[in-house]
Amino acid sequence: MSVYSGNCGSLTCITGNDDDPSCSSGVGATSSTFTFNPSITNPPSTEAERVFFYVKGAANNYGEFTLIVDDISPLNDICSLAESIDVPFGGIASTSGTLLNASDFGAPVDCGTGVDNSDSGGVWYTFIGGNNRIFEISTCSDNTNVDTEISVFASPCTSLTCVDGNDDDGSCTDGGGSTSSSFTFTSAEAVTRYYVYVKGNGGATGTFDITIEDFNPENDLCENNIRLFPNGGSDSVTGTLDIFATTTGAFASCDSEVDNEDFGGIWYTFEGRMDHTY
Repeated sequence: MSVYSGNCGSLTCITGNDDDPSCSSGVGATSSTFTFNPSITNPPSTEAERVFFYVKGAANNYGEFTLIVDDISPLNDICSLAESIDVPFGGIASTSGTLLNASDFGAPVDCGTGVDNSDSGGVWYTFIGGNNRIFEISTCSDNTNVDTEISVFASPCTSLTCVDGNDDDGSCTDGGGSTSSSFTFTSAEAVTRYYVYVKGNGGATGTFDITIEDFNPENDLCENNIRLFPNGGSDSVTGTLDIFATTTGAFASCDSEVDNEDFGGIWYTFEGRMDHTY
């Protein structure tokens, strides 16, 4: 079996195989197996390239066979296929990832790590920020077994703007330890899609967990208010005012001596009856 790039009128050999001694199915060691990257001999100008397989029987053998093609690279190793992480307001979201066989095609230049990202493959994640919300992105986890680097960019993929990044987080005591990465930043006031690029330091490969945390209270925007139900009785809720509450959407003073626009706060709501006193 042989594999080629190009087109039928001008094929370029990539690689091939005759016998695979590790195969224990079917005709065993006389089956064929190989691993390849289409860009090895013919660097692609786009994110996808057509390849051609030629299968023949050794010594003019004939019979049926099954051709299996496995893509063993992670799907999200290009920006346009970044894995989306839904971070709840005031909450945490995480997912597992791998750098094994990740492509370096379209890898960005250095962004906050001090290392040229284009020297090895990485994977992409994306999430929505904005309203000056503060996010922490981290690979510090018991499931991280690789020295990671993370870079954060503002969208779009076709024109990424570097926010910042991190190589080693010396405070991490889990999994990858001090070689895990952690980065905290304040997102833009306007709703913005961010992209996170994770790669291994010096081309290292392995698996990791990535966690994104929104430090802000979940109800520091009016539209995310927490609802109370006091009618005919009483209702209560415990809240926390901290430095992470955003001032985005804060209203000017309302019968108070302090201008509300200068400080972050949190929102609640209830449906009041006009004939009731609260």
